[in-house]
Amino acid sequence: MVWLGFAMAFYGAILLLVYTHHSGLMDFNSPPLWWHIAYGLAFATFSAAMTFTVLAVFLRFARSSLWLLDAMRPSAYGIYLLHFIFLIWLQYIVYDPAFPAFVKFAIVFVGTLSMSWALTALLRKIPVVARTI
Repeated sequence: MVWLGFAMAFYGAILLLVYTHHSGLMDFNSPPLWWHIAYGLAFATFSAAMTFTVLAVFLRFARSSLWLLDAMRPSAYGIYLLHFIFLIWLQYIVYDPAFPAFVKFAIVFVGTLSMSWALTALLRKIPVVARTI
């Protein structure tokens, strides 16, 4: 929670600096040096805090058990290697139909995950491939 608090505080600083930049209080095309320094420091600190926040969240939930993720663990590397094939083609397939964006997202997400997981499971039956993925 501490890292998340730091991240949110510096995100607020970034928003304040961007608002100041766009509000007309300074020249939009050439903001002063203090603004560049403040924005750079706020952005770098926000990025570092978010990095530690993500690590803290993963460490917090590392011991919890989710059956779907636990079942996916042996095939995770293969899914990572193969998912892009299905991702590209499914996006191409759902591009033209007039579905809402969330429906397209659901089709691509579920289709990509299930097909790459199934292909990984099939490929893991080949002994040479199973040692790699």
